[in-house]
Amino acid sequence: MPKLRNGGTDTEKLAQWFGRKCRNHNPLEELGVAKANTRANIYKAKTKGDLGVVKDDPSTVVYHAAGRAFEIKIQEVEPDKYQPEQLAAVGY
Repeated sequence: MPKLRNGGTDTEKLAQWFGRKCRNHNPLEELGVAKANTRANIYKAKTKGDLGVVKDDPSTVVYHAAGRAFEIKIQEVEPDKYQPEQLAAVGY
């Protein structure tokens, strides 16, 4: 997956950042949903992972893990689109 500097827009760069986070940390494994990688390769992020950005829409990341696939769409919205009472704190 390209570095942030290869994204054409801020949303594409943010999508790449999320994608690398998924590759480096494997969220499903951390949640106990996927089996742990038993290989002793601590530099796995340097290899091609099970994720990528959609060629026609680089602000969309597709992440494959544990036989499942997730689409992560980064989209900029107006700052006042959501009111505080419509939002929940992350990890509450």
